[in-house]
Amino acid sequence: MRLENNEAFKGLNDTNAFLDTSYLHFRSAQTKEKKELNQKDDAIFRQDFLESIAHDEIKGSWSVQPDTTKSQVIIKSLLWPGYYGYHKLRTKIFGGVYIGDGIKNSDLVFML
Repeated sequence: MRLENNEAFKGLNDTNAFLDTSYLHFRSAQTKEKKELNQKDDAIFRQDFLESIAHDEIKGSWSVQPDTTKSQVIIKSLLWPGYYGYHKLRTKIFGGVYIGDGIKNSDLVFML
């Protein structure tokens, strides 16, 4: 399967930018439902093949917050400390980086 940029994407608005359902994992499917959908013959025509961070096994394992200017959203993984993502509202500007030590926060379930 080949992924292409969506030229119609103009960025998330003030409402959707701060919802965890607006952000997706760029990885192989983890849930049984997505794995089954991606095995079907019409999978290459589907746009919903990625999984939302909102559906992660540990609920609340992501922090989605505005920056001080409220013009960007900052996304942090609480399960994998060191992952940061960002999106500048109403633009095509977004990105992410992992600068952690590779150690999973196994205490997270007790912290939430």
